[in-house]
Amino acid sequence: MRALVGVVCLAAMVACGQLFIERSWAFRDCFGDEGRCYDPETEQVLLPIAGPLWGTCTLISFVGCVGVLVLPIRRRGRAPSPSGGASAG
Repeated sequence: MRALVGVVCLAAMVACGQLFIERSWAFRDCFGDEGRCYDPETEQVLLPIAGPLWGTCTLISFVGCVGVLVLPIRRRGRAPSPSGGASAG
């Protein structure tokens, strides 16, 4: 189940990252004083809020991937404490 959630987080991260690149990064020099950018190829008006929106979604997905896939592997590799987890006292 954890692997499935990790794959979904990874897919979301890739999709959001791709949208960030297509919607914001590629047009980063296009935004003018009025805060909009017109793409003549697709005939769309792009707004500057798309960059932070898709960038944040990418970052959240990345943190989810690390939390689901990487951290459990690191915890599993740790050696148990000599006291067996019981406190001396």
